[in-house]
Amino acid sequence: NYSDLGPPPSIENVAPQIQVAGPVAAPTVGVPVPVPDEEAPPEQVIASQTELSAQQAPALAEDLTGGGAQITQDIKIEEEKPKDDDPDMNSFVAVEKFPEMVFAAKPEYPEIAKRAGITGKVFVKVLIDKQGKPKKAVVIKSDSELFNQAAIDAAMKSAFSPALQNQHPISVWIVLPYRFTLEGQQ
Repeated sequence: NYSDLGPPPSIENVAPQIQVAGPVAAPTVGVPVPVPDEEAPPEQVIASQTELSAQQAPALAEDLTGGGAQITQDIKIEEEKPKDDDPDMNSFVAVEKFPEMVFAAKPEYPEIAKRAGITGKVFVKVLIDKQGKPKKAVVIKSDSELFNQAAIDAAMKSAFSPALQNQHPISVWIVLPYRFTLEGQQ
């Protein structure tokens, strides 16, 4: 029956009352304050890092849900590593002036490919740093795996002028094609 349900709940949202614990006794360790040696109190003890981390936080009122929650794990502060500002290989980077090749290293034709009469093309994606030096190289397309290492080696031995954005050098990825042909073939 509907009469057994009782009255409906109130429409107004009332926040539950939270009780806060009263003032907590000051810790037994002191905070260093510079004073002349004559005025320094000898009985004051400065806590070490281990004593401070072992000290408990003030307790909350006992009737709150969750009880006296306590952090049982030390906080670790890691040193900030230098930011690697190299762009992602597949991300777009705005460039006013692309790197220009200053020295093109010629790839060495692999002996096995020569004997077998294999020719082909290899496309290498190269990261050119702010000084114009190749930093990383990755084969993105290859007609034969025999040519991959020779193309990467040639790309890493080449020299470039750095890419520019807002008159400042930046790191940028470029694609270099390498064609491997035998004498008499084109």
